Amino acid sequence: MKTINQSKGLLIFIVLLTVIFQKASCQISSFPYLEDFEADDGGWIAQNNGAPNGWEYGTPTGFSLNSAHSGIKVWGTNLDGDYDNNANLYLESPEFDFSGMVTDPYFLISTAFIIENYYDGAYIEYSTDMGVIWTVLGDLTAGQNWYNKTLSNGEGWSGSYPDWSVASIRLSGLADQPSVMLRIVFTSDESITREGILIDDVQIVSNFTDMKISAEENNILLTSEQSTINVDNIGTDISTPFSIQVEITRNLEVLHQETFQNITLTEGQSLALNPAYYFDEPGGYTLTATAQISDFIESNNGFTKKLIVIGSSGSTLPYTAGFESGDADWVTEDQVVNSWELGYPAGNVLNAPHTGLNSFVTNLDGNYDNNAVLELYSPLFDFSSANGSESFQFAINHELEPGYDFAWVEFSTDLGESWSKLGTNLSGGNNWYNFVQGWSENSAGWKTASHSLSFFSGEATVILKIVVSSDGIAVK
Repeated sequence: MKTINQSKGLLIFIVLLTVIFQKASCQISSFPYLEDFEADDGGWIAQNNGAPNGWEYGTPTGFSLNSAHSGIKVWGTNLDGDYDNNANLYLESPEFDFSGMVTDPYFLISTAFIIENYYDGAYIEYSTDMGVIWTVLGDLTAGQNWYNKTLSNGEGWSGSYPDWSVASIRLSGLADQPSVMLRIVFTSDESITREGILIDDVQIVSNFTDMKISAEENNILLTSEQSTINVDNIGTDISTPFSIQVEITRNLEVLHQETFQNITLTEGQSLALNPAYYFDEPGGYTLTATAQISDFIESNNGFTKKLIVIGSSGSTLPYTAGFESGDADWVTEDQVVNSWELGYPAGNVLNAPHTGLNSFVTNLDGNYDNNAVLELYSPLFDFSSANGSESFQFAINHELEPGYDFAWVEFSTDLGESWSKLGTNLSGGNNWYNFVQGWSENSAGWKTASHSLSFFSGEATVILKIVVSSDGIAVK
């Protein structure tokens, strides 16, 4: 027995010595570090703990996660399907030697992910003792695009964000450390799986140039207003001069093009740009802005934003719209397939207007789409002189997947900064919602729905919108 125990001890020693030697041989001490995973897996090691669908290297071919940030190769949690339930997956980096660094470097990583919201997630840890102790890197308040949700076991990335973005964070306290390792942790609970997360283009640098080009979060504008483009230097270097190209379209027609040239921003500096185009008609528009410079982090180089321009035809009360002469300034998003349309209904069930010839319908001659959120916006209403007796009344005819797809009404009193649902199925309105979530199933013909608007008295900027939301299974 003694001989056997001694042999076991020797075997364990040799295994540990081999692992340490292998890690030491992969140590990286030359910076900046850029790994795009095109030549090979970059020396990153997957530890999937027996899970059949865990971290793997290669070309992604998932339903939504099917491209790399650059090139064609990535690391991902199952490149052609979903991750597993009860997963604990680790993707471990090579060892880095930061000896001689005077200032803490920055860590950048490109991510794209579709993860069960809040219950499953990914985050990053670091170790300075060859993986004996691991510490979570950063939190919701750190860096840029660094974590977006509070998970059941901490903070990390979760939800549906299939478009690539670049996350960056300072590796605080790690300058001059002779041994630093990083690992990406992915965990899932016991139910519901999605496609997971892809990672690409990992960088460790002392400085970087990165401009964030973004639109205002609120997509609501009034007629005669201009749009705004925000430019923020979220990098650590002053930018070289660059330009931003702007295009405004409606129904694929180009209405305005403009180029802002010779922009230079120092670290932390911001700039707001207003294209010289005034929206003179209510409707849905598309605003696109693209930065023209080679040394930006790619995913922050621009955006495409759907804008809703609200008219004022509803400012005088009482208000009536029968839609026989047109849309009466009720508008929907630009270029959305199978969305709200104005005309004569020609579906199998929804096949006639309430009166006259025109109705707003979610697709005049067919079904709405799966996973749709379709919004129909009203003009701006002024209740400054209202007496409290006002109500919202309209005719509604619906066929929606019972209990899964719904329609409801929302309102805003702050020009779209925030929205609230109007009423409940128990709030006393006439034919107002037949489910807690809103209207669903077949209404068996046209009905008149109404709800009091007495609480709007004194409000000068009221907008209503009718929302239809569908799940991913069946449509009507």
